[in-house]
Amino acid sequence: MNMVTQCLLIVLATVIGQVVSGPNEPAVELRLGLRTGHDELYEFSNFWQRSVVVKTTSGNQPVEVPSGTTGSSVTIRFRQKVRSVDPNGNAVLDVRIDGLKVFEEQVGDPIIDFDSSRDQTGPLAWLVGKTYQLLLAPDGSVLDIKGMPDLQQVLSKGSDKDQSRKASELASRQYLRQMHTVWGLASCGPGPHQKGYSWSDLRTVSFANLGTRTFERVYRLKDIEQVDGHTIAVVEMTGALASNTVQQAYKQDPKIKALMDRMDFQFTYEGQLRLDLTSGCLDLASEQLEVNWLAVDPRVQLTDKAAEPNTISMRSVHGLQIKRVVPDVNDQAGIGPVSCRLRFEVGRPLAYRCLSKRDIRICWDPNADPNRRSDTVSTMNETMDMVIGMEPVRIEPDGSTQLQVQVRSVSINRGRLSGDVPSPGTDPVKLLEGRGFSLRVASNGRIVDANSLDMLLKEVGQSAFRQDPRYGRVKDPDMISDVVATVWFLWDAISSMDPNGVEPGQGWTSVLSVPTPMVSRKARQVSYSLERIEQTDTGRIALITGRYSLSDRPAPTTWPIPYAGRFRVSGTFGFLGAYKFLGLEGSGTDRFNIDAGTWEGTTQRMQYILQAAVPFPFARGTSGNPVITIDQSIEVRRLDGRS
Repeated sequence: MNMVTQCLLIVLATVIGQVVSGPNEPAVELRLGLRTGHDELYEFSNFWQRSVVVKTTSGNQPVEVPSGTTGSSVTIRFRQKVRSVDPNGNAVLDVRIDGLKVFEEQVGDPIIDFDSSRDQTGPLAWLVGKTYQLLLAPDGSVLDIKGMPDLQQVLSKGSDKDQSRKASELASRQYLRQMHTVWGLASCGPGPHQKGYSWSDLRTVSFANLGTRTFERVYRLKDIEQVDGHTIAVVEMTGALASNTVQQAYKQDPKIKALMDRMDFQFTYEGQLRLDLTSGCLDLASEQLEVNWLAVDPRVQLTDKAAEPNTISMRSVHGLQIKRVVPDVNDQAGIGPVSCRLRFEVGRPLAYRCLSKRDIRICWDPNADPNRRSDTVSTMNETMDMVIGMEPVRIEPDGSTQLQVQVRSVSINRGRLSGDVPSPGTDPVKLLEGRGFSLRVASNGRIVDANSLDMLLKEVGQSAFRQDPRYGRVKDPDMISDVVATVWFLWDAISSMDPNGVEPGQGWTSVLSVPTPMVSRKARQVSYSLERIEQTDTGRIALITGRYSLSDRPAPTTWPIPYAGRFRVSGTFGFLGAYKFLGLEGSGTDRFNIDAGTWEGTTQRMQYILQAAVPFPFARGTSGNPVITIDQSIEVRRLDGRS
C-alpha cells in the first residue's frame, strides 16, 4: 500500500458517510446498552508473532534460511455479569476468569505452554477463577477496574519465573483495560448514524527493536442486519499509516531509523466490529495487522543479473479479538471437553450437609422358610447427619487452597437389633461437633494434605473404646466410616477426571470407600460418566453419574485408619465375624457448577450383601451362615456459606 493510496483512503473516510447514505436508510446508535442482570460469556485473544527469513545464493541457487519464530498468544475466557447501570449507561460488571491459554516462544523454543483445562498448578493457574469489577461506559471505554487480588505475594513464591512474569502482566490494570475496551466505539461520535457513516482513530504499534509505527484505523458502518430477531450493526475497519507529523512524535533510535528507511515497508490492516443493538451487547470485535519489511544487499548492482541478490525479510503479525460465546447447551455433542475446577475465594465460605443412612437386614438362617420362622430376620438402621463449614484461608502459589473446616453439628441416630445390648455412651462421631481441621485442596479437587483430618479421625477412633481394663480393649459401634465416605471423598468425581477435560458421554473410573456398621476396609469401583451439561441461573451444571460395583482390589493404604492394635467389637457385629462381601451395586449423581467452580453435592444409592459367620454352629438355631443386606444412601448438599 503506497502513500498515495493511504492518503486517498483517509480523504474518502471523511466524506463517504455523506456520499453513500440515503434518506431512507435506518439510523442507529453505535453504543453498548447493557442491562442489570445480563450474564454473558466472552473469549479474548491477543497474539503477536515475528519471524525473519534470510535469502541468499549458493551455487547460483537461491537458498532461504528462516529463523525460529518469536511470539506470544493469549486466550482468556471470562464471564461478565452486569451488577448495575447508572442513568448515563455506565455499567458495573462482575467479571470472573473461567479459562486461560498462554503460549510463548523465543526463536522457535517454547518458554510457556499453559492450558488451564490441562495444567492446574503454577502462577498462571492461580488466575483462573479470580474475580474483579469493571466500570464500562456505553462507548466501550473502561472507566475503572478494581478488585483483582494482589499477585505479588503469590508470584514472588513461584518457581516458574516465566509464568510469574506473564501472570503479573495479565493481571495488570493495563492489560485488563485493553481486554475489555471495545475499540472503535469511543471515537465514532454521537449518533444516530446511517449505513455508510465512517470515522477514525489512531493506534501505535511497537515492533520491539524495529521501533514503532502509528496507524489510522478507518471505520465504516457497513451494514445493519436482522439476525434471529436481533438488529446487528456491522462495522468494517481498514488501516492506513498516520501522517509524518504523528509518526515523528514517537522518538526512534537514529541507527534503527536509518536501517528502516532503507527497507521496503508493506502492510495490511483489517478488522470487524459486530454490535447487537437489540441486547446492547458486543458480539465481536477483531483486528489483524500484518507488516513485512524487505531489505536488499546494498552491494548488489541493479544491472547485475547473474544471480538473485541477497535479501532479508522480516514479518510481524499482531491480532486482537473479543467475541461473545453462546454455547448450545441442548446440543451435548457440540459442547466439547469440559474441565471441572474448584475456585475457592478467600472470604467466601462454603457449607455442606453430609447425610449418611443405611437400613440393615440380617437373615440369620438363609435356609429357613421366612413364612414359618419370624425370628430369622432382624433389622436396624443408622443415620449420620453432619454439617461442615469451609473457610478458604489461603491460596497457595501452586493454585491449591488451604481450607479451615469446622464441624458445625452432628446428629447420630441408631436403632438397635431386637435382643441386642444397647451400646453405652455417645457415638464417637458426635465428638466431632465443634472441632476443626485443615485441608489443602488442588483446583482439580485432589486433597493434597489431609493430615489434620487423619489425626482427628484417629483421635475420635480412640474414643470408641471402652475405658475399662477388666474387659480389655472393646470397641463400641461408631459411624466414623461414614465421615470418611463423605468428607474424605468430597471431590472424587472431579479429581479423578481426565485433566484435559471430558465430553458429554465420556467416562472414567475411580475407587470409593464402603461405609459399614462393622470394622471393614472395603473399596467399591465407580464408573463415572459426564451425563450432560445443564444451563441454570447460577451457571452451567455438569451432571456426573456413577455406577458402583465391588472392587477386587484392597483399599488403598492412603485411606485413613482410625483404629490401631488388637481389640474386640461389642454388639451384634462383634458377635458375628469372618465377613465376606458377596456383591455390591448402586448408582449416584454428582453436580458441579462449572462457571462458579463449586461442587454442589452428590446423591448415592447402593446395596451390598455380606455373608457372616457365627462363633458356634447352632446359634439362634441357624442352619447356615447369616446373610446381611445393607441399603446405603449418601447425600451431600451444598448449603449457603453462612447457614
